[in-house]
Amino acid sequence: MPDKKKHNIKCFFACGKPWYQKWWIYVIIVLTDITLIAIPFLINCAYMNGRSLPEPNTYFTAGDWLSFYGTILGALATIIVLVITLTHNRKIMQINMKEQRIREKETNCG
Repeated sequence: MPDKKKHNIKCFFACGKPWYQKWWIYVIIVLTDITLIAIPFLINCAYMNGRSLPEPNTYFTAGDWLSFYGTILGALATIIVLVITLTHNRKIMQINMKEQRIREKETNCG
């Protein structure tokens, strides 16, 4: 009976599937998108509620929005390139280790 429960939990999180077929990855992506859209509104509301100016001057302009999302896109691009670089370096390191083992076997045998 405990084995069946473990199997159900694995099916729930789709452990045997590739990352793009796991439902919780999509939930995280949607929540992140909602958060990134809500952050500027929350900052603006919090700042406006604390002001006692007769004419508020803190509304976001188009330039502010572009700057905010440009920064986010730049950070995401940097993270993506970092992941690609680390993955590529790991593959190269594994290939080099295999080649080194082959050379050591040839040296020891010959």
